[in-house]
Amino acid sequence: MRDKVRAFYYPDFVPDNITLKKAILLFDEIHFMDRPSFTFYLGEDVQAGGFGLIGANSPLRSYEASFRENGVPLYVHSAPGGPIRGELLENVRADVKDTNFLLRFQEGLRQSDRFLELHVPNANYAGGETQSSIAHKLSAVNLRDFPSPLDVYFDKRLRPFEYSTDEHVVKELVRHAMTCSAKMNFALSVGAKHGFSPLADARPFNDLVSAKYTRALDAISKKSAVGIPSTDLSMAILDELVPSDRLYELTLGEVVTYRRESVKAREAFMEHLAVLENKLSTVRGDQDYGDAIKNLIVTEIRPAASRFQNEMATIYERLFGALLKRGMLAGTAALASTHLWGDLSWQHLCTLSVGAGSLLVDKAIDAFLETRKAKRECALSYLLDVIKN
Repeated sequence: MRDKVRAFYYPDFVPDNITLKKAILLFDEIHFMDRPSFTFYLGEDVQAGGFGLIGANSPLRSYEASFRENGVPLYVHSAPGGPIRGELLENVRADVKDTNFLLRFQEGLRQSDRFLELHVPNANYAGGETQSSIAHKLSAVNLRDFPSPLDVYFDKRLRPFEYSTDEHVVKELVRHAMTCSAKMNFALSVGAKHGFSPLADARPFNDLVSAKYTRALDAISKKSAVGIPSTDLSMAILDELVPSDRLYELTLGEVVTYRRESVKAREAFMEHLAVLENKLSTVRGDQDYGDAIKNLIVTEIRPAASRFQNEMATIYERLFGALLKRGMLAGTAALASTHLWGDLSWQHLCTLSVGAGSLLVDKAIDAFLETRKAKRECALSYLLDVIKN
């Protein structure tokens, strides 16, 4: 019996629409938190560099009960508040002292619109600054010119929320990285305590987790290894197999219905995922976290998906190839194609057989049985079917 995948979303109090759809399709439970009201005093002097986050309830609270009634175990938890202290404080300190962590945070602002929006929302800022101008300055400043960015952050001569000099920009970069680090470390600690897997909706978060792993491994041994969370692995597989534009086309209601009506297929995929985790999902001390996931996609997922798609194409050819050559399908080819991939009920078979005779019915029954067998043998068919339905 596999362990449940209980995903905990941490970047903010509500995910991107596509991320929510992916989570509904994939995970056994989905956990969210309200926006935390952390306050930050990382120096000896509480007046130095203090700032805070404004807490708020997650919009998903209004739909929590409805999701669960429709078979999606979705939960929203109250968020912590007040000054960060203890282990959380030390973890945030360690992150913002780590140049690799800050460089990856900076790279995330360049690469991901979602990551940027979470840290620098699109708005008009003081001094005529905009999201675009701030993003350019934060991502362009050369951190190698500042041996200790945290010391720059605590420099009382630099006014906060300004971007007029490189020093001001570094101060703001560290501030944004602090808020990101606090949410990430809180999520990891909650996950360790309650068995949740961290879930984010932008690749830079994975890169930041990788930076933390690298730092931890350096402190232990280069031969050590860490596991890839189920959330990261399953989201990577879904992104590989299901185009984002297909998910955009589906409404939330359709995604919920698909999950509810595909219980056995989803369970087969999650069992397959557990096998992959046990087999291949460790990251060595000398290996990049993201590269480990890419390697798994290349060596395991793509070949399995290709075999399944080729087998389904062969079934299709056996069913319709000869009939198309004989001109027997007339205007029913499109209908036949649709129902081949779905559930060929007797009503569908009768409709399909009009004008094609009993030969088509016999072949359709054979194809239906072959299709069911192919799907049973390929756990990835659960995700591949999202494209077609």
